[in-house]
Amino acid sequence: MKIVYCMIDCSLNGGTERTISIQASYFAKHGHEVHIITEEIPEYDKNMYYFSDKIQFHYLDIGYREVDNSISPLKIWRRIKKGQEHKLTLERLLCQLHPDFTISVFGHEVSFLYSIKDGSRKILQYHFSRFARSIEFQYNGVSVSQKLFTAIKEWRKRRFINRYDAFVVLTKEDAKFWGNIRNLYVITNAISFIPEKSSTCLNKQVISVGRLTVQKGYDMLLDAWSRVVSMHPGWKLVIYGKGDDYVKLQVIIQQYKLGDSVHIFPPTRDIVNKYLESSVYVMSSRYEGFPMVLPEAMACGVPCVSFDAPCGPAEIISDGEDGFITPLGDVQRLAEKLSLLMSDDDLRIKMGKNARRNVMRYSVDRIMKQWVDLFEALKGDI
Repeated sequence: MKIVYCMIDCSLNGGTERTISIQASYFAKHGHEVHIITEEIPEYDKNMYYFSDKIQFHYLDIGYREVDNSISPLKIWRRIKKGQEHKLTLERLLCQLHPDFTISVFGHEVSFLYSIKDGSRKILQYHFSRFARSIEFQYNGVSVSQKLFTAIKEWRKRRFINRYDAFVVLTKEDAKFWGNIRNLYVITNAISFIPEKSSTCLNKQVISVGRLTVQKGYDMLLDAWSRVVSMHPGWKLVIYGKGDDYVKLQVIIQQYKLGDSVHIFPPTRDIVNKYLESSVYVMSSRYEGFPMVLPEAMACGVPCVSFDAPCGPAEIISDGEDGFITPLGDVQRLAEKLSLLMSDDDLRIKMGKNARRNVMRYSVDRIMKQWVDLFEALKGDI
């Protein structure tokens, strides 16, 4: 098979980039011809995640970054022109490649990719949840005009979904939100690693990983931590991430006088060892698409505590078996479950073993078989 992925930028540090690195590298390893087309020149010299050296990359350099997220009439006009350039350039390349399948991860090409007559089946992968944008607006101060502009963009995207051969979302919960969508499939993400070792669950360390933004709810996590840390001497909370809320979170740490027990570190390529050094994973997100950090921590034998955020956590964690799910935004319940795990070595060890066993349903081979099955089904429709 010849498979093409269309992305914004494959060098970024994000869940979409990590997922496509797994998928594309898997297909390349198994003898398929894989191409990745990005609409932008890579922002970083080196990709954050591993991509097989058998993959062929094509950088279109459309330059949407110059004009996106602006309501200036001039920039809107320039964005339209760039969209026209994008379509012509991508169409020319796809007609040269003649792929069997072309997969978009909801970049700018979503409004026209389906119409390109290159002979390939067209697939959309959605790496967020249906209402992620509206939930984000509840917590971020954006202007009415910006909300309207974004709503129009989201409406335009939805218009085109039914014109694709398949629309793939990450969770059963999210699938219910999309309503009457033709050719809707649920395929979760695969975990990128299953280490040989497992956490002992005996180190007095709780870990959380993710961008320092309102989405991740670290303000609520620090509130919860302030309620339990005095009862558990020696325990530390480590957060790995960077983002706009760094200064805000440092102020909260000072307000709660948590400086001795909370540490924020930048993202690291050595995240596996950071999981293995920890005994509990905690996630305080307000919303998600499919939070890879949970199955990654579980693969390292670390039990998880998470809000029941839309979407993903409740489908990943088996409540009471390999971790705990608490009501969204209920800081006290989050604190209580954290405290329960921090106080009980045997419970942590038991749940950690369960987590490592249960998470194998997200292994690369199992998830990629679902993609192969989808390809076979789509080929059968020809």
